[in-house]
Amino acid sequence: MKTRNFSFSSSDIVPEWREYYANYRSLSLILDSVKLFDYHIQPAHPFFQLPLRPEEVWFINQQSSIFGQELISELYKVNWFFKYQFTHRLMVIVVKFQRNVQILQELEGEAKDRKSKRNLEQFKVRFKNAFKTHYKEAYHISQFQKVNLNIFSVLLSEYGQRFRALGFFDEGIPKKFRALFNRSYLSFKEAETNRAVTFLKISFAQKIEKVLPSEVAAKLDQYAKGKQFTTCQTVVTGLLAGAAIISLIYAFLFLWLLNFFTDNDSDFTLDVFPIFRGSLALFLYLLFLGVQVYIWEKCDINYRRVLGIQMKYSTSSEMIIRAMVFLVLWGCIFLYTLQSYFEETKSPFLSQFAASIMACSIFFVFLLYLICPIPHFLNSSGRLWFWSIVLDIIVSPIKRPTFLTVWATNQISSFPLVLRDMSYSFCYFIELFQNGKHDASSQCTSSVVFLVFDFASSQIGFLFRFAQCINVAIRTKDPVDRKFQIINIFKISTALHSNTWAFLMRYFSWAEFVWYGAAVLSSLSFYAWDVLRDFAVFQRGSRNRFLRDQLAYPKKWVYYLAIVLNLFFRFAWMIQMSPLSIFRTPIQKNLLSTASAIIEGFRRCMWNVFKIETEHLKLVGHF
Repeated sequence: MKTRNFSFSSSDIVPEWREYYANYRSLSLILDSVKLFDYHIQPAHPFFQLPLRPEEVWFINQQSSIFGQELISELYKVNWFFKYQFTHRLMVIVVKFQRNVQILQELEGEAKDRKSKRNLEQFKVRFKNAFKTHYKEAYHISQFQKVNLNIFSVLLSEYGQRFRALGFFDEGIPKKFRALFNRSYLSFKEAETNRAVTFLKISFAQKIEKVLPSEVAAKLDQYAKGKQFTTCQTVVTGLLAGAAIISLIYAFLFLWLLNFFTDNDSDFTLDVFPIFRGSLALFLYLLFLGVQVYIWEKCDINYRRVLGIQMKYSTSSEMIIRAMVFLVLWGCIFLYTLQSYFEETKSPFLSQFAASIMACSIFFVFLLYLICPIPHFLNSSGRLWFWSIVLDIIVSPIKRPTFLTVWATNQISSFPLVLRDMSYSFCYFIELFQNGKHDASSQCTSSVVFLVFDFASSQIGFLFRFAQCINVAIRTKDPVDRKFQIINIFKISTALHSNTWAFLMRYFSWAEFVWYGAAVLSSLSFYAWDVLRDFAVFQRGSRNRFLRDQLAYPKKWVYYLAIVLNLFFRFAWMIQMSPLSIFRTPIQKNLLSTASAIIEGFRRCMWNVFKIETEHLKLVGHF
């Protein structure tokens, strides 16, 4: 829609209602058609002016008449839609809100024991989530009214300017329009619409949040406009992103000047780099999670309902900021460790022992955040919810797993390197104090306990998924569901075999050939399941070529790109599980392992985006 001289932005227009807005483009084209006759009123020479011919006079009068008819037709269309929205949606929202406030007050009066207080808290959470959706709709109705009022005002003004200059202004057109306009819902319900939206905002602040209206007004309008970031959050995210990027660039240049990427067997490469490798992959995965939630919120994917997390969830902005904080912390410790290991003699503040302790502290800080017992601090409810998911995964082999449990288990199966490096960092931290810095790495990598945990970290996610599929296959009474579970069991067993042979390959050279076959079979089976079952593409007879009929994301090329990238990323996972024997130096092995872990984290989040979209379409009945 053309918005010249308009006092609103494109974000004020609801895409789903676009066809019900006044068609400014077509009406402005009618006005632009008489621009051809401007030379009659503004001649190139003051003594030379061409008179209008009869057919030109007829054309101008005809355009004026057409404009008046189209303007009134657009008014009828807009008024009909606004009347329906005002009567059947906005007034219903206000009544529902008042009823819910009344129920909330009754529950607050009855909240005396623990059970009633818990019911009160659950109702508040559901009420807040429902209110955000209803307020967004009410805000859209109000903005729809304001935008169309502005459009009609601008069109009448342009009509007067254009046709008065030509001398063909018809007083009857604006007079007839204003007579109809003053009797329309669009006009005489303007004040009432504004009062309804203001009432919802003030009542929510005072009766639900118990704060001043000014404290929640900005957040509500931000949510209604579909903006995930406030101005403050945007500034904070930009600063954190800048700090993280600068630290990475500085670290890369520092290592390049030291010829670090050539043959390098330094203590930093052998001992400390594995700690930074796993933690970097973990924090980037957290950042990818925030981005995927941003995509879901932007495309109206009801991921909270799909995952069953209506009660506990974080917004995309909160997740991205948390991930950026951890990345900045990682960058600062990484730079200090680099300086300490390569330039320790140049400054008294640099110490290899202190740098090693700080490197191990990265995982400790993250775990401390997860187990922090302080309530109402650092998203305490979200951290408790995380540990409840871990408990659900542990009992899932004997208890029917939910979709959220299965989804979380799939996330774990993508990060064997993170689990391995986390266990190594704890072992390295202990050995630092027991045997000294020079023996810490060799003690950890050669211990039987670490080798067992190394093997278990690559298998634990798939073992839980294997047990979950067996559990569901036994419990289900649906033969189709049982068939899919059996196929899934076969698919997961290929991954278990591949990981087992990858581990044995370190000690038996003949196992390499078996591993190659198992790895290829595993990657292909997982890829086929991804595209046919999880992405649900390649459906026969689909009007979207090679995809499916219903698509929640607006761009088709995104699906085609995901199908291709997922194939390459599935084989990148195969490289991650190998001993990387084709790379000779330790730094080459470490860098490739890091890249493989980051790629797998990105692939998993890409998988999340399309898997949740598929489940969302099933829930809303479009699939």
